[in-house]
Amino acid sequence: MRLITSDTAAIEAIENFADRYGPEFPVHLFGDTKEIYGRLKGLGDKPTAKQVNSIIPGWASVYCHECDKEVDAVVQIGQEPDYESATASVCQGCLSNAVWSFV
Repeated sequence: MRLITSDTAAIEAIENFADRYGPEFPVHLFGDTKEIYGRLKGLGDKPTAKQVNSIIPGWASVYCHECDKEVDAVVQIGQEPDYESATASVCQGCLSNAVWSFV
């Protein structure tokens, strides 16, 4: 279990971009990945989700799997995220609703 905020998602988005497209950073239909990565690194050590999403839309967005809304933070539970993992990201509101359903 771990907490994911829009701030941590922004930092992880830059790392994930480098993992996916580096070290050669080829040119893709959406642009020159080396140039994009340079712009991302230029955001510094504490980029905001808004800054990252302005360069690579959606990569730093945080979504709740329960209410299907973009939120500021979620708790990720289950297995380590992968293509076939049993992982869920749940916001505070949905977690509260789940807890109160037991009362």
